[in-house]
Amino acid sequence: MALKQINYLLSFVLLGIPLLVIPSAANRFSYPKVILLYLIFGLMVIIYLKNRNQLKIEEDKLTYLLLLYLITLLFTTIFSVDPYHSIVGTDEREEGLLALFTYGFLFIFTKNFFRFNIYHMIALVLATTLVSAYALSQHFGFDPLFEQFTERNIHQRPYSTIGNPNFLGAFLVLTLPVFSLFFLKTKKIYHLIFSLLIFSALIITYTRSAMIGFVMTVLLLIAYRLIEPNIKKEFRSLLLSFTIIIVLLNSYSHGFVAERFFSISSEAKTVISKDEDYERTGSNRIYIWTKTLALIKERPLTGYGLENLGTVFNASYNEETIERFGRLITFDKAHNEYLHIAVTTGIPSLLFYLSFLIIVLFKGVAHSRHDWRYLPFLIGVAAYLVQAFFNISVISVAPLFWIFLGILANPFVFKSTHKDILF
Repeated sequence: MALKQINYLLSFVLLGIPLLVIPSAANRFSYPKVILLYLIFGLMVIIYLKNRNQLKIEEDKLTYLLLLYLITLLFTTIFSVDPYHSIVGTDEREEGLLALFTYGFLFIFTKNFFRFNIYHMIALVLATTLVSAYALSQHFGFDPLFEQFTERNIHQRPYSTIGNPNFLGAFLVLTLPVFSLFFLKTKKIYHLIFSLLIFSALIITYTRSAMIGFVMTVLLLIAYRLIEPNIKKEFRSLLLSFTIIIVLLNSYSHGFVAERFFSISSEAKTVISKDEDYERTGSNRIYIWTKTLALIKERPLTGYGLENLGTVFNASYNEETIERFGRLITFDKAHNEYLHIAVTTGIPSLLFYLSFLIIVLFKGVAHSRHDWRYLPFLIGVAAYLVQAFFNISVISVAPLFWIFLGILANPFVFKSTHKDILF
């Protein structure tokens, strides 16, 4: 019974975190999501403590490595330039120590207790399709919740219930492979429909990091096609459908989709050749990365504390930022998840995190050799990690990412699941 209760709560995370918003609130996206996350996590802890004789947490190297990473977060908070923000997070970010500890224990609960069932499948379907449908609705001028998009505009970048086009792109990159692989393996048309809906939403975010993540997805699907001959027909159908959507949306946007995609290579050449104003490429990401690297060198062991990059960045580069951009801009995230970890919590913390990810990925590969149903989550995680090089962790997406990690590390996720019922 306790195991079922935890699994029901995990399905609420999959469904509720992406969808929950309070349109009338000042902080309408991140705050309601983090409150819901804490409530669900609190209930899971209570259930675990009441049934700890039945619910055993495996004490393996991966768990210890995660705990070491979490300990470094606690340690760096002690030396934080603003401990309060490091603990509770800043407004509209909410990713302080409490949130990251919750992510870590979401992974532990998923790794030890997650058993994929029909409720998880329903939660994933509802979350991804509703988020995608609302993004398309916004793009085409119908926005009943926020009333920001009131007319058609080919360059409108929707944010759906996620809160930002870049974050929406990260969510879609993470979840798209799930339904794409389900279609390839089960040959059921509704999985293809889900995939195309998600992909359409991904394209109209015009988010280049998401486009790069999608390229990674395609490359991994091609690799899987080479070793799995029984998906030849479905693979062609999927790629053809993706291609048609790209052509249609590119035509509707008067070539803006192609312009955004090909700007990736042109800006990469600008950075490599260090042309004039090369730091402005990638929406000023090169400038942010350069300054972030300099800050890392000043405090490589402890960083400046979670959620404190904006304060430190302004203190160090206030005048330079105003001179460059004509106004003060607060860069509170490094726009590179890995650099952000290093600058806020130190290089040792980043090394623990990367080591943890590598082991999880290896476990995911090993498990997928015996059960293909791990593969959709493995490709989703891989695509997310690629796009994270140009993006940031946010409360709207991170809980799902950590659950996906837990699925990859859990050898019993699909043991009691009947394939025909779910897929």
